[in-house]
Amino acid sequence: MPVSVQSIWQWLAAALAQGQKYLEASVLPWLKQRALDLAHWLREVWDQAQPVLQRLQIAWRLSMRILPDPGFAQTAAGLLDGTQSTPTQPVAPPPPPAAARLLQESLPDSALILLSLLQKEGRFVDFIQEDIRLYSDEEVGRGARVVHQGCRRIIAEYFTLAPVRAEPEGSRITLEPGFDASAIRPTGNLVGNPPFTGTLAHRGWRVIEIRLPKIVSSHDPHIIAAAEIEL
Repeated sequence: MPVSVQSIWQWLAAALAQGQKYLEASVLPWLKQRALDLAHWLREVWDQAQPVLQRLQIAWRLSMRILPDPGFAQTAAGLLDGTQSTPTQPVAPPPPPAAARLLQESLPDSALILLSLLQKEGRFVDFIQEDIRLYSDEEVGRGARVVHQGCRRIIAEYFTLAPVRAEPEGSRITLEPGFDASAIRPTGNLVGNPPFTGTLAHRGWRVIEIRLPKIVSSHDPHIIAAAEIEL
């Protein structure tokens, strides 16, 4: 029975498919495992060889120094004979512990009094608690103007403020070593140690005097705004 070219090609294709399946199922996993084993073995050999290579490097450096330096050669000979102790590096004393920052308990009554004053004159708490997403920008602007005027009046009446830096904003400032980190906060690309030179972005604020009113002992400072009942 004559064999057609098409049947030959079909037989070759089937044989190739079978061979590929055999490679994928048997040969390739075996080769992969052998490669992993070889890599693991090479890693172990390298780890074991590292100390030897380091000692060879030390021996080479010692030989290059012993030849021209008789004093060093005598010291090395003493170490080999055991007549001289191995020099030890002096141990630096540990740095003294940084002074612990004492945490002072804040006085909540003063903060509550200030919050009460801001609410009384500027409706500050009402404004903050309101969901302004429900209002237009124009309505929010009108409300913010009222809050700003009342809060500004309270700040001016009970506090004396002054800028931390007297220079105008935008001035070039150089911070010398030892600058007051609580009063000046460098920002941006801070690298190395002072002196730092940069641009004054905000002058900061410092409280010079506080004149909060005193309250009677029977007053509850936690009530920053009494509930109002219209009769």
